[in-house]
Amino acid sequence: MSFKLDDIQYNAALKLNAEYRYHNFLQGAKKGLEVFVLKKDEDDILFLETDGDNGETISVLPLWSHERFALNYAENNEIAHGYRPTAIGLAIFLESWLPQLNASGIEYAIFPVGENDCNIVTDEDLLRDFEYSNPEQ
Repeated sequence: MSFKLDDIQYNAALKLNAEYRYHNFLQGAKKGLEVFVLKKDEDDILFLETDGDNGETISVLPLWSHERFALNYAENNEIAHGYRPTAIGLAIFLESWLPQLNASGIEYAIFPVGENDCNIVTDEDLLRDFEYSNPEQ
């Protein structure tokens, strides 16, 4: 049930900095009631890696609020070649995926557009920000 996204809104969102894209993600996900991941097949979800505060490697799951944003990433980043956008209902994501991924120490890359251009957040951040974000803003 993706929300309606015209070309002007799409192109404008891609030009936002990471902080504004994070807020755009929250509003869009609440509006469309879904988030998008990239999958190659049923069991192959795209995860990225980043360095943690103590130099350790952290696995991150990239998330988008609309299929077009996820598709843009897949088409423009070699690491995502062959992956396609897959919707996850927002309630299922928040109630099932977050607890399961939290147990594995996964964090989240929100609305990446380039290789290192996004906010990395924890499940606690997402839960808090979904609770307090207002889709009407």
